[in-house]
Amino acid sequence: MPGVLGFLEHVDERCPDNLRHAVGVVEIVYRGENLYRYVPGGWVIFQRDKGVGGGYWVSRTWDGFYEFGQEKPVSLHDGLQFIAAWARTQKLAAETNYFDDGFTLG
Repeated sequence: MPGVLGFLEHVDERCPDNLRHAVGVVEIVYRGENLYRYVPGGWVIFQRDKGVGGGYWVSRTWDGFYEFGQEKPVSLHDGLQFIAAWARTQKLAAETNYFDDGFTLG
């Protein structure tokens, strides 16, 4: 059975609870296993075979589309840190995403 993390409980207890909604659950699929829980837009970390260098692919799954999170295989730690950083940027964008009708360039 693949590892399923309640992501923020295991990565960084200091992260605010509202980040949990940005990330949800991260599924880790170890060598020789299958992705059992497909969630559109969900984060998945696939462990690569040692024969091709090992490491993990960090990605998101969508209906009919596979999105790489990073351009190269990384360690599990770095992959989880990448997803945590993504969640923080989503939170910041949500807090600061406003349009100022009075903004001028000069």
